[in-house]
Amino acid sequence: RPGSTDAYDLYLRALAHIQAESANDNAQAIELLRRGLAIEPNDRLLLAHMAWALSHRIAMGWRTTAADVEECIAVARHGVAHADGDPLLLAHCGLALIEVAKDYDLGMALLRTAVEANPNNLLVVTAAGVGHIHCGSVAEALVLMERAGRLSPRSPFAHITLCGMAHVHMILGNYEEALDYATRALAINLDYDPTYWMLIAANAHLGNMDQAKRLLDHFRRISPAVTIASLRAGQPAKDPTRLAAIFEGMRMAGLPES
Repeated sequence: RPGSTDAYDLYLRALAHIQAESANDNAQAIELLRRGLAIEPNDRLLLAHMAWALSHRIAMGWRTTAADVEECIAVARHGVAHADGDPLLLAHCGLALIEVAKDYDLGMALLRTAVEANPNNLLVVTAAGVGHIHCGSVAEALVLMERAGRLSPRSPFAHITLCGMAHVHMILGNYEEALDYATRALAINLDYDPTYWMLIAANAHLGNMDQAKRLLDHFRRISPAVTIASLRAGQPAKDPTRLAAIFEGMRMAGLPES
């Protein structure tokens, strides 16, 4: 708990923007969290959500800069140093190190530690699932995402879990299953970029090209700056096959390379 009620108020305001899932809301969340950290620089709640917001900006391909990458890595490493075993902070910092710093071994070790410390925290379990999707066991990713779904099926972040399930099935080549999970994710949150990645790619691979193109047109209206290159830059690269089907499907639908 922050020592300052002002810092806690800034965290609560930032959380509402994080849940909104847009580039503009993300920018507002980061600014609020910066103000909170200026008051409480070692607060674990603020550090966890700052690592989350910055890594999310980069992973989504939203007009990021080298300064964003440097700040995200610095926040993640500072957070690890002050985690004191806090599972949520370890999870968000671990995932940020995987996605942004490409420090796969440390990131996965932090995620495993976080899940062992609190296997019933939805965000911890979901972050671990995402980590496994990118650079761990695909089978374990499926187990973790299913567990997250059981923990809180009506969570405001349930779309992340369902989209993670869609990603697992994209990796496995189960495009109909991926389409089903992504459609369910869209029903919960209309503004989560990765849901559109899955919907566009799955439809393209299934030969539903008209639908894939319609979804791409909508996606480019909500995220006009995104390209294959910007997405690739914000994603882990330990195993390129984990993203190959998604990038190829979006390319088939017409998303430009750069």
